[in-house]
Amino acid sequence: MSAGTNLTRNIHSVDRTGDFLVNVGMGLYSDLGSVEKFGRNPDVDTGSEDLWAAGGTWIGPTTARIHDIVSTSIADDVGSTGAETIRIFGLDANYAFQQEDISMDGQTNVPTVNTYTMIHRMLVLTAGSGGTNAGAITATAQTDATVTVLILAGVAQTQLGVYQIPAGYTGHVIRYGGSTDGTSGVQVDIALVAKPFGGVYNLKHNFTLRAGGSSNYAINIPFGIHLTEKTIVKLRATVDGANNDVSGSFSLLLRNLNP
Repeated sequence: MSAGTNLTRNIHSVDRTGDFLVNVGMGLYSDLGSVEKFGRNPDVDTGSEDLWAAGGTWIGPTTARIHDIVSTSIADDVGSTGAETIRIFGLDANYAFQQEDISMDGQTNVPTVNTYTMIHRMLVLTAGSGGTNAGAITATAQTDATVTVLILAGVAQTQLGVYQIPAGYTGHVIRYGGSTDGTSGVQVDIALVAKPFGGVYNLKHNFTLRAGGSSNYAINIPFGIHLTEKTIVKLRATVDGANNDVSGSFSLLLRNLNP
């Protein structure tokens, strides 16, 4: 997060399609930062599922938890051909930013040193001759065996359309969109939903696509959708047919309340 003018001036008085957003992304404002989140669910069947690589409903955190990191492949190991180290980005017990690096041990669990109330992203940091992760890598909470994030084999990065606003920040969704590629004629509703801390998920915006080849849509939100600290925001797809590959993304401005 970096320096500058107040959020009211930045959001309402400056053209956010121009240099302002580039400057935010470069970290030139002390009170503002940017977040780009994207998620993909490669097989959404009839009903509602969240946009993340593991499919189904993403289960939100309740307490800070140690996570076990493991791969489905023995090649994801230090000195082998697959992923050797990964980096985890998330929030600690006080909902503040934290990250750590993990050395992989193939199909053997490696516990995180830190506890996480939220993991936003996990990516392959270094790899052997294969250049990426050979198997699927998961972060599973020790306390309740909940899979929090998943990296699909060969992708080297989570595809998690979920984010939690850190403590001491507010969030402002300025854009979101999605795409689908699935069974012809299937209706795909992509929704942006948000859960204030201690509350429930509320619908913030949605649009509908019709599958049959590739279909996509994106929308800019001129005044932003305001999210208070610790709010969880995520993308959800609701479809009326099977075997739909659905992706989505959203762009956030973060405001540091104590720069």
